[in-house]
Amino acid sequence: MPLSFRITSYARNIYIFGTTSFSLIDPAYVNPVKVYAATGVANGVHSPADFNGYSDAELNNALAQGWITQQEYDDTIALR
Repeated sequence: MPLSFRITSYARNIYIFGTTSFSLIDPAYVNPVKVYAATGVANGVHSPADFNGYSDAELNNALAQGWITQQEYDDTIALR
């Protein structure tokens, strides 16, 4: 099972800071990171408890900056 702290860290670094990309992370983390970005859930638990995923503005910014591809954006939105 992917580790929650890595899921949240990868999501933040991909979607918020643009310091890594899906192509650079372990493939086992790709879908859990997208789920976390869309819903705020890592391994079945909201992390932190009041987080419900990244906002439209944050996801749109990640796409506009080129930190995620259109397909990665679409995959993430579809998980909402």
